[in-house]
Amino acid sequence: MKISEKEYEWASKRIDEIMKVYSNAMPADSDLSVELDLMTDIVYQYEEEHYPMGQLSVADLIKKSLDENNMTLSQLAEKISVDNKKVGDYVAGRAEPSLRVASKLCKVLNIKADAMLML
Repeated sequence: MKISEKEYEWASKRIDEIMKVYSNAMPADSDLSVELDLMTDIVYQYEEEHYPMGQLSVADLIKKSLDENNMTLSQLAEKISVDNKKVGDYVAGRAEPSLRVASKLCKVLNIKADAMLML
């Protein structure tokens, strides 16, 4: 199935909307979880076809965004209410954030939610 640019843009926006209310506590078969999976599949398929470069790791995505936002690890930790060590683990690739923390990272660092979810 070929995904149009309009469908891709709509799915990307919908992912951002869902991530504002999504919780790790939601069951995988809830309507919101299923919709998030479907929207993520649409975005992934479109990007694979139109942007075939490799995806950044979560660690690299956070590092790049920290640089772009001129923010330190300590500043980020404070803004997302996570301790410095845990943020350091994310940046070093020793840990990946939960969906709740990933949502906060997206908001604070201006990362598109679908970019974070693709990783």
